[in-house]
Amino acid sequence: MTYHRKTTAKQVDLKLVDVFTKEPFQGNSLVVVLYGENLALEEKTSIIREMNATKGVFIGDSDDGKSDFKINSYSKHAEIDCDYQSLIGSTFVMIAEKQVTLKDGGTNVLTVQTKDGVFPLLVQSKGRELHQLMIMLDWNEKAEFRRIDYDNTMMAEALGLASEDIHRAVPIQAVKMKHWSVMVPVTNKEALNKVIKNRSKLINLATEINVEYICLFYIDELQADNKIYTRVFNPNVITIDSGGYFEDLITGLSNPGIAAYVYEQKLITISGSKIITTFVQQSNDNRIGEIVVEMVTVNEVIKEIYIGGNATCVLDGKMKLTQY
Repeated sequence: MTYHRKTTAKQVDLKLVDVFTKEPFQGNSLVVVLYGENLALEEKTSIIREMNATKGVFIGDSDDGKSDFKINSYSKHAEIDCDYQSLIGSTFVMIAEKQVTLKDGGTNVLTVQTKDGVFPLLVQSKGRELHQLMIMLDWNEKAEFRRIDYDNTMMAEALGLASEDIHRAVPIQAVKMKHWSVMVPVTNKEALNKVIKNRSKLINLATEINVEYICLFYIDELQADNKIYTRVFNPNVITIDSGGYFEDLITGLSNPGIAAYVYEQKLITISGSKIITTFVQQSNDNRIGEIVVEMVTVNEVIKEIYIGGNATCVLDGKMKLTQY
């Protein structure tokens, strides 16, 4: 009998992480591959398709001489821009796997290299337990605000809501923080679930008022912790190859703009120079995530802004890429 020695299969260490949540199967899922930067593009996109995920992050060693590690983000078809979800999910994995060194207690700062630049992350812990990760955003440019002269009844109709569902006492404005978003305050939490996602009507709405995102939000005034409930739509997205979706899948992209708007309009409780808001965001498949935004102000002007949250690993294993 002839024995044949088995060759070693090519495989990767892979994790599935739910970001912006501590609860499994909530938030926004993210594939994270440790030290998979040398994989071919087709291998990376195949991994994401096999996991039936919207995007994946591949972690590697930094090459700028200063960052703690480097990440690249991919959709099922191509490389995409890095977002807050990718930064938080990948950093959570690196900490959990003890691939970065942290000082005991207090707040640590890690830097992550991406193709869009280097991002500092604050690692907040309670004792030895990771509490949450916060990304310090670039605040070289102040948030821009633009008044929207658009009839509330027409706005409600485009969203499939009743006119009384939209708050008339609060001005509807567009806010620019990287992208222009229109802020639509609603009068009740139930209105968020009543939205009819008529693509053509929402595209017309976004085009007429010249914005990319439509942000609906509700502030529960009975709660004293600045909790804001929201849904976010990107009606002009054409393809998912760029990582875009008609309804934001809880990426944190629009939340700093909403936070700046509610601060500008004094819609939240303000005490001291540090304002913390917690966003409870729902996606189109009824997953719920929590996104934290912290703003530091001086003389009522925002000087620093951070966005972050938590994550939880729901799958930890290896994926084989070649046959034995």
